[in-house]
Amino acid sequence: MAKPRRDPMDWIKTRRRKRKALLILEIIFFLLLLVGSYIFSRAGLIKYKEIKTEKNEVSEHVKQAMSGYTNIALFGVDNRTVGNYETGNSDAILIASINNSTKEVRLISVYRDTYLDVNGQFLFRKCNYAYNHGGVTSAVNMLNRNLDLEINDYATVDFYALADAVDAVGGIDVNIDNKLMAQEINELQIEIFNVTGKRADDLGVGQQHVNGAQALAYARVRHLEGGDYARAMRQREVVSKMIAKAKTMNVTQLDHLITSVFPHIDTSLSLPDMISMATAMKEYNLVDTSSFPKDFAERNLPNGIGWVEIPTTLEANVKKLHEYLFQDQDYTPSATVSKISKQISKVTGTTEKSTQSQDNQY
Repeated sequence: MAKPRRDPMDWIKTRRRKRKALLILEIIFFLLLLVGSYIFSRAGLIKYKEIKTEKNEVSEHVKQAMSGYTNIALFGVDNRTVGNYETGNSDAILIASINNSTKEVRLISVYRDTYLDVNGQFLFRKCNYAYNHGGVTSAVNMLNRNLDLEINDYATVDFYALADAVDAVGGIDVNIDNKLMAQEINELQIEIFNVTGKRADDLGVGQQHVNGAQALAYARVRHLEGGDYARAMRQREVVSKMIAKAKTMNVTQLDHLITSVFPHIDTSLSLPDMISMATAMKEYNLVDTSSFPKDFAERNLPNGIGWVEIPTTLEANVKKLHEYLFQDQDYTPSATVSKISKQISKVTGTTEKSTQSQDNQY
């Protein structure tokens, strides 16, 4: 009997959530780099939490390859409440990898439906299960265990942050190419109002100065020529223009930005950590964004697990991840990753030949 296919509308909605969350987290991450000494006066707005991660068994070679990088886990939590970061589905999971020498930053988005070991005891679920059932510590350990990483810090935001951040920098200028784009933006603003309570005027064609709600809608436009590729370009445009404006803000404007956005942040980054990063802010450069896994098979699994994205195989994808982030051409997966990878293949019947989709290229 043929397996039922996922409703195309469910797929579209899932992709929309992922792309929106990716944009939010990109902006929040760079806001952490922009605050400088102003953090001292507003530190109480951020919720700080130390986490203790499990010891990972990566080889000395892998440790050496990663030693010149700072890696931070970024989570976008959708629990329909404001300021609650202890539980909820992590609808966005990212890894920010900073080359400490070149100050180049790469962002990897881990698909929330990726089928992984979520608790270290061969419990295989969608990877966002880890945050919802064990909080941020469990989620960071899940990333380290399955991807052979040594992440010790994180930042979590909720989905009210983006519109507030754009409003706090006074909006940005974008070009609306045609009537179809304007129409979709205006339709998306209805959904945005229902989520954020922020109302915005309809946009026309041409150069426009947009506020937070309008910028969010512009970044989420999907059903036009270029599809997800063009959409990703618009998202990077919004991020770069926000960063450019934030860099020119005076003390009063910067203070407003901080007081607007910081209440939406929960992080393990200490004041010295953030200030150290902020002092080198002008040197940071977001060079690329990508996703994990690169190669996967989509399956509808029983026992309430549902549709998942299965790395084909986990070992192969983790190898590509280390090559991409750390330029480690000689990476060898740990015994843990090898065991997890073999179990995933055994349970799901997938191999590298099972790959169905490669919509995400490094």
